[in-house]
Amino acid sequence: MSVSYKDEYTPEQKQRLLGIARQALTDHLSNRQPTNPTIDPQQDKYLIVPRGVFVTLRDRDGRLRGCIGTFEQTEPLYRTVVRMSVAVTHDPRFVYTQPVVLAELNDLRIGLSILTPMRRVTDPTTMQIGVDGLCIRDPNPNTHNGVFLPEVAEENRWTVEQTLNNCCSQKMNLPEDAWRTRDDLEFYFFGSHKIAEPD
Repeated sequence: MSVSYKDEYTPEQKQRLLGIARQALTDHLSNRQPTNPTIDPQQDKYLIVPRGVFVTLRDRDGRLRGCIGTFEQTEPLYRTVVRMSVAVTHDPRFVYTQPVVLAELNDLRIGLSILTPMRRVTDPTTMQIGVDGLCIRDPNPNTHNGVFLPEVAEENRWTVEQTLNNCCSQKMNLPEDAWRTRDDLEFYFFGSHKIAEPD
């Protein structure tokens, strides 16, 4: 079944979300405790809906300076944006060699990927490349869940089968074909609303 993930956010709401992220980054890099934004329960309902969020930082040339996020949808969106905006400065790929510093913040562009709730599916081969994110859950507590954001398969030019194979092998340390051979794995799709500051 084809599913589209409708854009839930107005231009003003997108600007507010990016502003929350930038303020949290500025506070953290200035050694201040990030402050939570003032929330109007009537006007800002979108900010208190639980959502998973990934925060990405890129420089003016498009080079990655950090990407950190969570799939958990247990706290209000604005709190997750604040928390992940702080966490992105500790991306292990950069924090030990080229940590993000306050002096470069004006030259960095913030991107947010806000995740929709996951929906369980019985046939993972119905995945739409570039539209659906994929989560494979294993009931074995010693196995990590496998997750790919919607853009991963598209950027790598994978087919649906390759995406499922790679999720099992790369993310879960299972045989590539585990998604075919095991009947206890659970499959979920989700969408991602991408918001980014202009270049």
